[in-house]
Amino acid sequence: VTLGRDGVLALDRGETFHLAAETISVRNSTGAGDTFLAGLAFATLHSAPFTDAVRFASAAAAQFLTAGNGQLADLQARYRRLGGDHDFISWPAVRLEG
Repeated sequence: VTLGRDGVLALDRGETFHLAAETISVRNSTGAGDTFLAGLAFATLHSAPFTDAVRFASAAAAQFLTAGNGQLADLQARYRRLGGDHDFISWPAVRLEG
């Protein structure tokens, strides 16, 4: 559950954990929830442990809220500040071939 400025409350294998939010200056909150979910899906698809996926999703939402965009390297740095240690940058790009 995203809690805005109060962070995220999540449940992993029966254990509840709280991730505090970064203190940021919000430019526009429209789309922040969608960005959080996209970050969670991205991290999950890259085999991150659930707690790291939540950290990455939080970093993605914070990046969106402050800048409206960002490169993966920007998200990785913000994610590290939240205590994450999964490396998303070394993963190969996903290609869909049709």
